[in-house]
Amino acid sequence: MLLVSATAGLVVLVAFVISTVNDAKSASESAKEGLTTLADVVARNIASAIIFDDVGAAKETLEALQADSAVLQADVLDGNGDVFASFTNASHSMQFWLHGIKPYNELVIERAVTQNSQRVGTIRVIADYDRVLEGVILRLVTNLLGIVIAFLLGYMFLRKMLGTIFAPIGLLTSA
Repeated sequence: MLLVSATAGLVVLVAFVISTVNDAKSASESAKEGLTTLADVVARNIASAIIFDDVGAAKETLEALQADSAVLQADVLDGNGDVFASFTNASHSMQFWLHGIKPYNELVIERAVTQNSQRVGTIRVIADYDRVLEGVILRLVTNLLGIVIAFLLGYMFLRKMLGTIFAPIGLLTSA
């Protein structure tokens, strides 16, 4: 019975690890796609401000990024690579416990700002990765809890049925 339980546990553990890695990768790609789309929209709307050297209009366009609570900062660089306008989300608060782990806490997207197929600048959007990590960890804990409950129920069922399953074998071996 121990061998059966250990084998089943190993199979479930491998499936859990594969599922968790896949879930983390999907969440990361989804966050990158969302931020890339947001950066592309802002880049299209800010091109005229760069061309006409209208810093006020550029800042006003960047202020729209406040609608996404994950956005920490955005910079618009002109054609020379100098900062033309920037935005910092002052209302953003970093409360997630993994925030201090540098490689995992920020997502940086850079997109070209173009007008008539000509590059006039660049937009760099920096977002907080904590929401993505929170979601992955929540799904990980939920999945792990489900697996543990299923494994315990299976173990209790097997233990209860052990006598029923092995009784005929015991009768055959004693005869």
